[in-house]
Amino acid sequence: MITGNSLKVYLGLEPASGTYGETPAAFTHRLKVASEGFQEKFNKKDEGLLTGGIATGKVATMSRKVEGALSTLLRPDDAGFLFYLLCGKETTETPQGTEQSLTHSFVPIGNDLTDSLPSCTVGIDRTAEKNSYLGCKLNTLSFSAQQEDYVKLDLNFIGHHELIKDFDNVEDLKPSAQRAFKFSGGEFKIKGATVADVTNIKFDYNNNLENSTQTTQTGEFFIEPECGARDIKLDIEVLYSKESAKIKKDYYAKDDDFSISLHFTSAEKSKESKPFKIDIEIPAVQLTELSANVGGAEKVIQKMSMKAIENFEDPLVTVKVYNNIVTKYDA
Repeated sequence: MITGNSLKVYLGLEPASGTYGETPAAFTHRLKVASEGFQEKFNKKDEGLLTGGIATGKVATMSRKVEGALSTLLRPDDAGFLFYLLCGKETTETPQGTEQSLTHSFVPIGNDLTDSLPSCTVGIDRTAEKNSYLGCKLNTLSFSAQQEDYVKLDLNFIGHHELIKDFDNVEDLKPSAQRAFKFSGGEFKIKGATVADVTNIKFDYNNNLENSTQTTQTGEFFIEPECGARDIKLDIEVLYSKESAKIKKDYYAKDDDFSISLHFTSAEKSKESKPFKIDIEIPAVQLTELSANVGGAEKVIQKMSMKAIENFEDPLVTVKVYNNIVTKYDA
């Protein structure tokens, strides 16, 4: 009997110079996941004509594509690869010959014709069958953190097609042994000042990949998905206080934009004895919702929703990951 605990998930970066979705990448990462939802989807359609019988006619495949989801936990070494897939551009300067730990910096790609998100091959070993999903681009990344829990990560991919064959050279790939980030290591700041008593954090990043254009050149498939307008949203819950109430007066009522940052620090340390960290910096956000209603005798929670906006001066978002990986992810 096959059980879910036997699942193995692999990822490998596809070369930017190759034809999109054509050649599977060599797997370089293995993830532990809570669940997966990868499948090749077929759009099957009948002719819509009268058959002279009592049922409709045969169907044929009009198009096919891959859609997939992974649920996992946020870890220092996995995070760099995943944020590179999400943002598409690494600005890290790697010293030659270094063996020290490194802070990797990621920003979103632009809108030029040459700007394109990296694609990867995702391998799903379900024991009975080994499925490689080619041309996978990371469409959305969401994470949530709440008290007494880990930072939980949800990923959604859009890909090209499925290939069923054995995996090569994966025997030595092991999942990360590093500890996942926890809520207790989190920190939220507005304009560099720590916001106290945060009880819940939710972060959503959407690349809005366009994946529904089929041409005479693509056959049953679709053209390579490219980014639309990036959507970044943040939901924060804090204990209601005089200090948190000022946020409504200072920003929500005035429609003013402001900078925010999220930080997660691990109890585990790098080779230089510094804690592993993830820093997410957004230079301009606006509050879209804010409430602090009393619904009973329990503590009062102030809920805030905000979204990133373009200020035409800074990157929309900068993600910095400090870990023991000493090479660039886009190398």
